Order: sequence, then structure tokens, then C-alpha cells
Amino acid sequence: HPFLRVNCSSLEEYLLETELFGSEKDGYIQHGFFEQATNGTIFLDEVGELTKKTQAKLLRVLRENAIIRVDGATSIPVDVRIIASSSLNLEKAMLEGTFREDFYYQLNRMPIHIPSLRNRKQDIPAIAEHLLVRLNQEFGRNIEGFSEEAMVSLLLYDWPGNVRELENVISRSMIFLQPNDRIVEEHHLPKSMLV
Repeated sequence: HPFLRVNCSSLEEYLLETELFGSEKDGYIQHGFFEQATNGTIFLDEVGELTKKTQAKLLRVLRENAIIRVDGATSIPVDVRIIASSSLNLEKAMLEGTFREDFYYQLNRMPIHIPSLRNRKQDIPAIAEHLLVRLNQEFGRNIEGFSEEAMVSLLLYDWPGNVRELENVISRSMIFLQPNDRIVEEHHLPKSMLV
């Protein structure tokens, strides 16, 4: 079944709602992610960045299993699983009034808390290798791995930016590799992270 990822922080509210719910204008129908993901999953990344208006519209979808397209009037039933993530502390956002309590409790049925990368450093080699494979494809490179010294530096660093920072460090390091280099060495890593 379909799996669609939506970065909630990357689009303006109107565009995000059009992407999620679709639109109807002058007889033209654009199907949104909820219709495209029938019997599948939508992953709402950075859900804490949504406006309260969009939160209210998503709350309706969660409660009624139905959407209304932008500029539409008809309720359309949908059967979609929603997974949400946020780097924000949503409990704090609720207290500050920027995140709806009813939406939070509707979303938070099965919470999964992922520890910070600094608290699970044993995962760094596997995550780094996975990111390297993906970045090789993205950059059209064929980097085979990390030197022992580079991996030690990755393990010693505290990673305040978690996995996204690790991805950034690896991609920045790849920029400094020569075309024939196959291993990320310690001197390729940003100086700011070296102990």
C-alpha cells in the first residue's frame, strides 16, 4: 500500500492543505495525499510546525475518516494510517498554546520515543553506513566507508543535531573527497566536530 511522506514545515499553509486534501476548482479535481494513500500510510514529518487551522482540519480527518478538498464541499471518506513526528516538544507547545491538545491526544495513541543519537552511539556505524549508501546514490559517488580514525571521531562527537546533523557531516565530508577517493578520512570531517 502507498506510503507518502509530507514535510509539514516546507510548504505554506494553503499549498500544504492542497497537497494533503486535494482541490476542486472550475471542474478540475486534484487528488491530495489522503486520496492517493488509500489503505496506506501518510507520514507527517515535523507535525509541530503546522498552523492551528491545519491541525483542526487534520483532527477532523482523524476523527471522521473523511476529507473535504480545498474549495470543495463534498465529504470524501478516506482510510489512511497517519504517522507523525516532530523535533519539537509537543507537550510544551500545548502548554504554550501553539499546538492543539485535542489534536495531540488524537495523534499520540502509540508514541514512539527515539533517544538522541548521543544516547545510542552504538548505532552510529550502522546509521552512517546507511546514510553513505543513500548519499552515494544522490551524489553519484562510490564511497566505500569510513577510516577507523574517522569513525572514532564520529563516535566521540555528541551530535546535538542528531541524525540530520550526522547526514550533514557525511555529505559535507563527501564534498572534499577527490574523485578517486573511496574512504572518508578524519581530515575530511568538519573541523568543528573534531575532538
